[in-house]
Amino acid sequence: MSLLLAGALLYAFISYANSFPQTKASLHIADAALRPTPAPPENLDELINLNTATFDQLDSLPGIGKKTANAILAMRAELGGFRYREELLLIHGLGEKKLDAIYDLIYVK
Repeated sequence: MSLLLAGALLYAFISYANSFPQTKASLHIADAALRPTPAPPENLDELINLNTATFDQLDSLPGIGKKTANAILAMRAELGGFRYREELLLIHGLGEKKLDAIYDLIYVK
């Protein structure tokens, strides 16, 4: 009987979870979470760590202006730090094209 109840509860939970709309950002983050964490690039001096970057460093990235740099800093504070580069997609105005343009210039540690 308890196995049947457990199955019913699992089905109810999955149905409930699937009732929420999924955004592109949430799908990218979920995909990133499933991948193993890559080793940091060898030459970190040339790359920007999203968790320690200053406003000026973020502003220097291609396609990232003052408004987006401030939004990145605000999101970092809200999240308590980034775990994945794809979390930048949570920022309004920073889409896949901008992320693709800066993806190889940034890392998360």
